[in-house]
Amino acid sequence: MKVLWSGNPFGGWKTALIFLAGGAITGAITGKALDFYCGQVEQRLIRLERERVERETRERERIEREKLEREALERKRISREIALESNGTKKSSKLFGIRTTAFKPI
Repeated sequence: MKVLWSGNPFGGWKTALIFLAGGAITGAITGKALDFYCGQVEQRLIRLERERVERETRERERIEREKLEREALERKRISREIALESNGTKKSSKLFGIRTTAFKPI
């Protein structure tokens, strides 16, 4: 009985070369595809980060602007109250004959 090998290990060098070349080509294409995909994902992440920073900056600026507006309104309200009180005091002092100037020392 004769045992037959499925192939000569040294005689199939052409097949091995074809598989090696096919693997290299497949690996190169897969590598390029992954590079492209990773590049796209990286660009998307960079864009999202940039948008997040811009959104946070706008929010901080809006809060600061509102704070300044509230402070300006508060100062305006206080100055109006002071003006009304001083006008009211002058009117009432004139009505009742109250002297509002300080007395000079003798």
